[in-house]
Amino acid sequence: WCPSPGPMTSDVVRAAVTRALVRLQTSKIDLMQFHWWTFQHPGWIDAMKELAVLQQEGTIGCLGTTNFDTDHLRLLHHHGIAVVTNQVCFSLLDRRASGDMSSFCASSGVRLLAYGTLAGGLLTEKWYGKPKPTENAVTDWSTMKYLRFVEQIGGWDVLQNILATLAKIAGKHDVSMSNVSTRWVLEQNTVAGVIIGARLGEREHRADNLKVFSFALDAEDRGMIDAATSPTAEIP
Repeated sequence: WCPSPGPMTSDVVRAAVTRALVRLQTSKIDLMQFHWWTFQHPGWIDAMKELAVLQQEGTIGCLGTTNFDTDHLRLLHHHGIAVVTNQVCFSLLDRRASGDMSSFCASSGVRLLAYGTLAGGLLTEKWYGKPKPTENAVTDWSTMKYLRFVEQIGGWDVLQNILATLAKIAGKHDVSMSNVSTRWVLEQNTVAGVIIGARLGEREHRADNLKVFSFALDAEDRGMIDAATSPTAEIP
């Protein structure tokens, strides 16, 4: 649920949950994830309190958050609102969640649902060994977004070095580079699952994605990945 910042009265929250129940044609929401656009507006606290009441009433099974930072997630935890998941961006390009966020999750029991694991396709065979695309060559929003991540971590050559490492590991395990990118995120100890985008009818990659469960990264693989990513700058 991603409401516009505003008063989060009981009526507003309950109306949103009822709308979700009707759309899903169910009497209970297994996991209700809450996203808030700006923490400068305090309405998120009221919303979470009311969602917790609905959880106690049995309308919601579990509560989750989306793109919460560590401090605000910790605040919810300290106030007794049981959050089971936080959906965040997590990839070899964007490792912000591996720091304070993962430390807090390890101690609190919150688990991460990771999106952006393939960085809009940049962490796949599609861009390995290719020149940096011109500004007009990329038209989809996702790739444009993650190209900005590439610039933040050090540029196109840095990405190509990571991709070369992924290619070596993929060849070793007879899987795709995207499998290796996904597997690295999936093996982080606070990650409960990964969310891989698909363009239905265009590029789904379902059979290939299933291969992520056919292998595991070993110490040599992780060492190679650490060496390839260690020179990169952090994303703010």
